[in-house]
Amino acid sequence: MNWSEELRSIEASMFPHFSCDVWERSHYYYLLSQTRLKGIDVATIPLGQIATALGCSDHSSRKILRKMAEKGCIELEQTRRGHSVKVLLP
Repeated sequence: MNWSEELRSIEASMFPHFSCDVWERSHYYYLLSQTRLKGIDVATIPLGQIATALGCSDHSSRKILRKMAEKGCIELEQTRRGHSVKVLLP
């Protein structure tokens, strides 16, 4: 996979299409780095880990993840171990 072309596609088509704000973009890229860039499709990541890495509260991070799932940027399932996340590509 050519990541430079994929990133251009994300910035040029996906983010404008879904009207993603800066917080949604940062969450998307963090989740992308924890899944697809490591060669895995789905990862279970604790909400606290996401919030800490991005410098926001658990509540804000939860709200942003749910909003992104509603928009169709990610697939999200809450589990006992954390949030099971699949980052969708354009």
